Amino acid sequence: MALNAVHIDERTLQRGSEAQRVEWDAIVRELLSRAESNIEEGASLEVSVTEQGFVIVFQTDQEQVLGTRVIPHQLLSEHIAEYIDIVRQIADADSLNQMEALDMAKKVTHD
Repeated sequence: MALNAVHIDERTLQRGSEAQRVEWDAIVRELLSRAESNIEEGASLEVSVTEQGFVIVFQTDQEQVLGTRVIPHQLLSEHIAEYIDIVRQIADADSLNQMEALDMAKKVTHD
């Protein structure tokens, strides 16, 4: 059965801006539309942020943990900083052409 839900921890959701929550929602929808699993029952991902990193827990709908991964912040910090820099440049863009080019750069960095 395919992955049927992705849950972001409440603390992260509350701290995010409206724009961030909209983007997270779009990312989750895209992930769910493409995700596949080799287990027979429904499954979900629980995503949380800790001081050490991002924690991703893959579990069945009955909350049986199938796997956990921790991604240290330092592993992604360079990529996140680059992404944030591009978003700031978009906010300061002087022309539509510049904004479109930066938006493409943001998409590449995001992926």
